[in-house]
Amino acid sequence: MLYRILKFWVFCIYLSPFVIIFLAASPLFKILVSPIILWIILRGPLGTYTSRITFCWKLKKICRRAKYTCRFHRTWLGSFWFRREGFDIEIGDRRETVYSIKFFPGNVTEKGIHLRGPDEVEIIRYTVVPHLGRRHAMGRVERTERSRTITDYEMCIARSGESVLLFSPSPFSMTALEKNKINPVGNGETYMGFQIYTARGFLDYIKRKEL
Repeated sequence: MLYRILKFWVFCIYLSPFVIIFLAASPLFKILVSPIILWIILRGPLGTYTSRITFCWKLKKICRRAKYTCRFHRTWLGSFWFRREGFDIEIGDRRETVYSIKFFPGNVTEKGIHLRGPDEVEIIRYTVVPHLGRRHAMGRVERTERSRTITDYEMCIARSGESVLLFSPSPFSMTALEKNKINPVGNGETYMGFQIYTARGFLDYIKRKEL
């Protein structure tokens, strides 16, 4: 907690000269610079929401072409902020459900995911450090672990059909604890009764399978 407070104050001190310059600038300068500032601030969150909306639009298009129903529940976008029991999307026909999709809660872009069980996950945050190369301005990018947070999430097995735990947007890496061993997790692998997929991986799978 103390670390977060100190980090917040360091961030405020770092930004204070820019805030003073902006407040003292002319109205025309504020009008021209304000959209750029808003774009920098909102680029990350808007990108994550846009990626999930784009995934849902593509999924609905594939299901419409295959003549399958694609039922969206009201929590499909709210899972960014809330951890709720139940599924977000159900794919099937009039007789049965083929896939029940549950979005992994929160925004895990560029983070590491380590599933510790059916209701506990470890989220790994990284610090990205670029290294200069000889031929290019930026040679390679090195990721160093910054922090690990253990939190809870809910897996709920579908009554019929396949249960899918979907990561949208996609994390940087995925691992799972199984039988006291840490194993990497890829698209299509099963963990605790759930099939694990990223958004792109599930769309590619649905296209190949054609439901």
